[in-house]
Amino acid sequence: MLNNTLPITFGVELELVFAFHETLLQAHLDKGNVGAPIVKDIASKVRKYLSRAPLQYSQTITEYTSWALTGRSSHALAKRSHDGKIRCYGDEPLQLAHAVLPSQLAYVHDDRDHVMDFTQWHLTNDSSLSGVDKATLVRKLGDRIPDVAAAYNWDSYGLELVSRVLPVTDASFTEISTMITALKGTPTSLHGAFPTPLCGLHVHVGLPSSPIPLPTLQHLAYILTMYEPQISAMHPAHRREGSSAANVDIASNRDAFLLDPAKVVKKLVFNPLTRSATRKNRWVTMMSLDQIRKQIFAPGITLKGVVDLMGNMKTHIVNWSYLLRGPTDGPTTLEFRQHEGCLYGPSVKWWVLFVTGLVRLADHLAGISTTDAVTGETNAGVVGYVFHEWHDNMSYVDLFEMMGFPEEGRRWLGGQVAYHAGTDGGTKREVTPVSDDEEGGDGGEGGKGAVLGKRDRDDDGDGDDWGVRLPPALR
Repeated sequence: MLNNTLPITFGVELELVFAFHETLLQAHLDKGNVGAPIVKDIASKVRKYLSRAPLQYSQTITEYTSWALTGRSSHALAKRSHDGKIRCYGDEPLQLAHAVLPSQLAYVHDDRDHVMDFTQWHLTNDSSLSGVDKATLVRKLGDRIPDVAAAYNWDSYGLELVSRVLPVTDASFTEISTMITALKGTPTSLHGAFPTPLCGLHVHVGLPSSPIPLPTLQHLAYILTMYEPQISAMHPAHRREGSSAANVDIASNRDAFLLDPAKVVKKLVFNPLTRSATRKNRWVTMMSLDQIRKQIFAPGITLKGVVDLMGNMKTHIVNWSYLLRGPTDGPTTLEFRQHEGCLYGPSVKWWVLFVTGLVRLADHLAGISTTDAVTGETNAGVVGYVFHEWHDNMSYVDLFEMMGFPEEGRRWLGGQVAYHAGTDGGTKREVTPVSDDEEGGDGGEGGKGAVLGKRDRDDDGDGDDWGVRLPPALR
């Protein structure tokens, strides 16, 4: 892949539901002499009272869905019912998950703890997740839970497995797969794990000994602004900003570049049936690339300025806010948050390689581009390439080609685009960017181009047909 000597590191957060048989829980309680009988049947009003979901998740998590215990506990998570007779789990499900990991290569903590050490894996609760009903347990773990009657002896709990800081190597992906396999278990296991639609796979990207340079971040901001719809096409509707099917808070990183108010421009529209083109009015709601470039590459812009443009909040498709962390606040990383929950090693691998590939591409661009000190306009270097304008056939395949993405990965992610095509039940808004001449081009919908990552547009192989000049290694 392009720029593969850049020493990028990454970490993954795997949100999941962990399921376990009653015998595992009882053995854990007996071992600790907790003396906490299990309570399975809990009235709905009591479940509502026991719910620990923060306000922002109150619409998706309305009740505490797991079993309760009756024994004492000083754990912060062990909320008691209004009459004090039963309590929520403390860290019991986390300890059960911890016990099945290889050599117990993780430590357990409350998600409210301020964690600074990411040299090892860890398990934590996740207030945005909850256990599932018995029918879902049967559907997800039918190889070990044959029916709802059997599911009565199983419980589930939402948690998060967080990796240590990893280099981008095959060994790292093997390590991730090993941890996933341990949590998922086998058909004979008394435990299992799976994602639900509320779960996500978050990838943190950084450098091992220094922050990501500002020019790299500027070019990454430009790439993500241009290709957000095409990248979103790799994901299901509920992980896309603006989709009516969205059930998680994932905001666009392009909002700073919306026009207010929107305006009408003339666009040349080609009719394939009549083989004629006519100019038609189109509402555009995004700035031209010229305007966007002048903001992202503005002379004297600071790191905070770039972060503010891309969204200085955690709840975006890409979380830029962690780049502003201080020395005692945590790692300064970019967090790619869009991927749905996933417990399948190859899916994790190709998504990690894709997002780290975007950073490599941006770093390459930063190294070969020059920026005018007065206008802020970024121009091509001697052997480099730059994005020039929107075009109707923009595709995620453009990014594959520019970063030299492996063929197997192209097939994998291209297959995701094909699988998720047409799954959106509608959008809250349509975002159409205006071209630099205000007479054509739009961000398009993602998923155009061949599923296997091939293009039929570039006649001479130099990339100029879609507004980029490929470096010699990619020609």
